[in-house]
Amino acid sequence: MNLYITGLNQITDVDIDRINKPDLPIAAGHLSLPTAKAIVIFSGIFSLAMGLSHPFLSTNGLSVALWASFILGTMYSLPPIRFKRFHLLAAFCIIAVRGAVINAGFYAHAQAAAFGGGA
Repeated sequence: MNLYITGLNQITDVDIDRINKPDLPIAAGHLSLPTAKAIVIFSGIFSLAMGLSHPFLSTNGLSVALWASFILGTMYSLPPIRFKRFHLLAAFCIIAVRGAVINAGFYAHAQAAAFGGGA
């Protein structure tokens, strides 16, 4: 999922990254935009599919973490919402995903994987 979120951000910010972060793969020309889009789409679909595969590869905690990260990561980078345009909403998105969603979701996933149950 991190590949989806960070890749989507790089795809939507190529012009800015050419100035501020010229060493990133797309900005530097090491990765074409069509290839980057294919990788990002695949990684998003694959991540969500793992979350839907419950109970074989996932738990409820992991599924919630994946879906919440996907939704907030998409809202952060893509129009019409594009939270990154507003500093407080951008900070909220980053804190929510990195601070709350991932930690709580992975904790619930580890608890369920180690001790059983559907959490």
